[in-house]
Amino acid sequence: MGRLIKAIERGDAAAVARLLEEDRTIVDEKDEQGVSALLQAQYRGLGEIVDLLSNAKGWLDVFEAAAVGDAGRLELALTEEPEALKAFSPDGFTALHFAAFFGRRLPANLLLLAGADPNAEARNSTRVRPLHSAVAGPDPMMAETLLAMGADPNAVQQGGFTALHAAAKQGNASLCEILLGAGADPGRAADDGLLPADMARAAGHLELADRLASGNAGG
Repeated sequence: MGRLIKAIERGDAAAVARLLEEDRTIVDEKDEQGVSALLQAQYRGLGEIVDLLSNAKGWLDVFEAAAVGDAGRLELALTEEPEALKAFSPDGFTALHFAAFFGRRLPANLLLLAGADPNAEARNSTRVRPLHSAVAGPDPMMAETLLAMGADPNAVQQGGFTALHAAAKQGNASLCEILLGAGADPGRAADDGLLPADMARAAGHLELADRLASGNAGG
């Protein structure tokens, strides 16, 4: 493993800055799986290091640009490599997955309008779709945009869980209502037999659980 990746794993912004000063080309270092240093920092929520790396890179690929929310460089990357719109990162996600998971609305809209697949299934064990990524991220209401662009409200990820299961567990009644309005099935059980209502009840969202059990999160 390279020095930059190790510094990122330690969360050592000072070491990252020092390494970049010594050798700017180190910014393109990747881990054994092929995931870039910038994405590694973004995964860990290391904002200072993300800024250092983003500023040091002259060009971001579609995954990096979507993840950090740089719509300008995302548009440039898509112009130079249009096929990247449907590509998967070394760890199995599309650019739309990244934009959805990190709550990057402008990049997500740009990708969708360019023709990104809102139902692309991650090529890894998570099996998440962008809808699942959005619901798990800091801006779960991005799900509304994805649904409007054709995302399947009943798509399942690893374990058979739907977006409605996740929204129910969060206690997000507004999102549950949006999902139900788009056709999400409150009677669809996960692989372990749990319904969205069960997830809500286990998390202490009793009123939402009752609404989901009746098939109507809007009351």
